[in-house]
Amino acid sequence: MAASPPSWLRTLVNAHPALYWPWRHSLRLALLTTVPLAVGFYTGHLTQALFVCLGGLLSAITVQTDPYSERFPRIFAAVPFGMLGFFWGALIAGNHLATIAGVVLAALVSGWISFWGKTFSAGALQMLVLTVIASHLPPGSVSLWLPVLFATGAVYAATLLAIEALLIPKQPEKKLVALVFDSLAEFARTAALSDSNDSAVKAALHNTLLNQANAYDVLSDIDVRQDGLPKARRERPMGKQCLTWLDALTVLIAKHRGDAANLLPLADFLKATAHAVMHPHAANSAARLQAIALPQQAEIAAVVRSIAVLFSQPLDFERTRAKSVARRLADDWHGLCAGGLRVKLQAQRSNFVNILSLALCMLVAMLAEFNLPGNRSYWIPLTVAVILKPDFGSVFVRAVQRSLGTLLGVLIAVAIFYWVPKGMWLVAVVGCLSVILPWSSLKNYAWQCTFLTPLILILLDLIIAGPTVDYGQQRLIDTVLGALIVLVFGYFIWPKPVTTSYAQHRQSLRKAVLAYLAALQAWQPGAQASSTSGGGLLAATQTERHQAYAEIFSLRKWLQNFLGEPPAISQQAFEKLPCMDEAEALVDAIDSYAVQCQTSGQAVAEDQMAQWTEQAKVLG
Repeated sequence: MAASPPSWLRTLVNAHPALYWPWRHSLRLALLTTVPLAVGFYTGHLTQALFVCLGGLLSAITVQTDPYSERFPRIFAAVPFGMLGFFWGALIAGNHLATIAGVVLAALVSGWISFWGKTFSAGALQMLVLTVIASHLPPGSVSLWLPVLFATGAVYAATLLAIEALLIPKQPEKKLVALVFDSLAEFARTAALSDSNDSAVKAALHNTLLNQANAYDVLSDIDVRQDGLPKARRERPMGKQCLTWLDALTVLIAKHRGDAANLLPLADFLKATAHAVMHPHAANSAARLQAIALPQQAEIAAVVRSIAVLFSQPLDFERTRAKSVARRLADDWHGLCAGGLRVKLQAQRSNFVNILSLALCMLVAMLAEFNLPGNRSYWIPLTVAVILKPDFGSVFVRAVQRSLGTLLGVLIAVAIFYWVPKGMWLVAVVGCLSVILPWSSLKNYAWQCTFLTPLILILLDLIIAGPTVDYGQQRLIDTVLGALIVLVFGYFIWPKPVTTSYAQHRQSLRKAVLAYLAALQAWQPGAQASSTSGGGLLAATQTERHQAYAEIFSLRKWLQNFLGEPPAISQQAFEKLPCMDEAEALVDAIDSYAVQCQTSGQAVAEDQMAQWTEQAKVLG
């Protein structure tokens, strides 16, 4: 019998289950590609249509779950970088040495910008991609209208997103909050029925805490407004209070594990609450909440009654500090100009390694393109750019998955080119691929490349006059060359982050847990309140508690990125993962103690704090 593959190989090729189909994103992506192409096809301006498609694709290709208000600044912040990359690429085009040096310089700047923050990261990639494309355009074909058309595609993407936001306002916020209640319901049900199954309860708790961490920024920065009241009377800053209730329920569920008489009704109530969040105006939402029998346990029942009062009426989620898109962008730029850039220059050592490896790989890719035999193309440096983007995760995993995905994508493209004639039928195929792309990206990078590759090949084919051209073989070879360059010059020759950067991540975790303990010690018993109120110990330590969990989840995810790498690296990452369980268990114990102190009104015991402080200092 054949031996099973090593665990790191299984992790490398493993595809995550796509738990849902992001159909709204699929619809927007299909409109972003097919409408410009159809217009370009009928008007005879397919090259211009391609740049509109490119602007839209780069602005909307990633499936996002954060609030709409967070997405618009990223779209508009990226456009100037993309246009700058195009102008720079056009300036350095036509001279091999100038082109190579210019692309390498763009890689250095792009790698640095990637660490400015989430708002500017997409702009860094767009700048590098547009630099590569513009530097390879044929002489005489560069037009100043092309970057304007690229920006038009980004504006088109923002317009479609704005229409979605108007039709279903606050949908991402509601989804994030509903997921918290859903996962908490699953945790309650698992804890009620799994008296001895520690792994199942632990997994349910972990999922609950993860969803709470994802929704923390939304809930901590909203006012929950009840409809049907005059505007002056309907403001209720309940977001942080709701977080306090959720924190208390998480601890109480763990405390009353095995108590099916109380936890099963609680699970039903939480499930109904999740439905009420997602469908606030549904006729049966309030009725479902009122019809559920409440748990009899006093502490749980008190929290449930408070949540029932809040969610028994339709609610809106409004930001307490709402800012316009322009104001958010202005604040981000102001933060950089007022000392932020100086801080970014003082980047940690691992960031500099990533920036230098990106520049080195772009240099080798450009040299390979100009000097290797055969019809090599800009696809080599383009492959390097999207694989080695510093904040995209494991370089090794992305290189291998991109090669596998491109191979499958080329096979799909060959079949499409063989059966589908050039014209509007190809535009229809582009629409189908665009619909599938968001779903495939939820599985893994290989799946995304499987459907992105034929999409890009068709877009390139549509702007070529004459019969259908098959670039599949050329693009596959260039992809493999780019991936090999990344593996050799961007991965194997550099020290691995799991060995060089773990200590810094571990220190951040320790500081977060110690800050939580310090906030706990600073609480005064005179400020006590029951677990149903918005005050008390849980509210006083809310920020520090969630920051501790955020650090745990961040470090756990960072380590999991290395599990698909060769054994020497994956084994090191795997051996450190139990430390995350220890950290999570410590914070869970602190949570339970916080609830106990708040309920009883007792002071925090100094000896207990000292014991946990010593444990926190050696975490990891």
